[in-house]
Amino acid sequence: MFQHINPSQAHCDTKFGILMVSAHSGRAYPNDVVSQVSVDIKKLRQLEDPYVDILLDGTASLNIEQIYATHARCVVDLNRAPTEIDPKLFHSTGMLPPPTLRVKQGLGVVPRIISAQQPIYNRQLPLYEAKRRLETYYFPFHKQVQKSLVRMRAQFGYACLLDWHSCPNEMNNGQTCADIILGDYYGAACAPWVIDILETKFKALGFVVARNQPYAGGYITQNYGKPVINQHAVQIEINRALYLNANDLSLLPHITVLQYYIKEVVLYVMRALEDINFGNMSAFPALAAE
Repeated sequence: MFQHINPSQAHCDTKFGILMVSAHSGRAYPNDVVSQVSVDIKKLRQLEDPYVDILLDGTASLNIEQIYATHARCVVDLNRAPTEIDPKLFHSTGMLPPPTLRVKQGLGVVPRIISAQQPIYNRQLPLYEAKRRLETYYFPFHKQVQKSLVRMRAQFGYACLLDWHSCPNEMNNGQTCADIILGDYYGAACAPWVIDILETKFKALGFVVARNQPYAGGYITQNYGKPVINQHAVQIEINRALYLNANDLSLLPHITVLQYYIKEVVLYVMRALEDINFGNMSAFPALAAE
């Protein structure tokens, strides 16, 4: 379902309210789900954010709390609202919530397609299958995320969620993506200084950085980013060309360099948080201007 790395449970002292999340890097394909699909696992893997959890391995020594999905995205998409149930995929005798744009595109909480040309199923599924997957995989993950954030706010006065993903080098329109895309849902999911810190460090390390284009943040960023209560969320998209062979989804040899850079970014965030007085909101603009 998910892997939870909690330094406090390992009797390690953590001084920071940072939660690292990876919702799309799971690689487990349960037999009861695989038996329902009409494509092979190799094709299903195109939905993954491959090995993002491994990219974050370099941060293990920092004693930062981490929650990673273990099941594959085709099972259930943790970066969607639980109500984003696709009426084209699930048969229901009752009313389903009005479909969002993502549901209409076939990428609801249980994805219906891999791409416009590649459906995952050749038949509709009963609605109870969606409910089963939500109860088994989705709600436990989000319950832990919420629990961790509440605890961090109580302990530190703030919580900072870093939601890690990866993206193709090239979009469907042929546009090449930046190395790093930071999404704060157009300023709604975090205070400006949070995303400023991340952008500053990534650029200092030589990465090309974009904000909110083409990814502004999914459900996790939008749902948990509440800067008014000092709970901040940023989606971080890493261009797969930096670490992945697109042909066979194998890791490139220099992945250790990217792991090191990611650790340096997280360290930079930690050092910045040490300088903030969360009882004095006027400290935020000063930090952002550094």
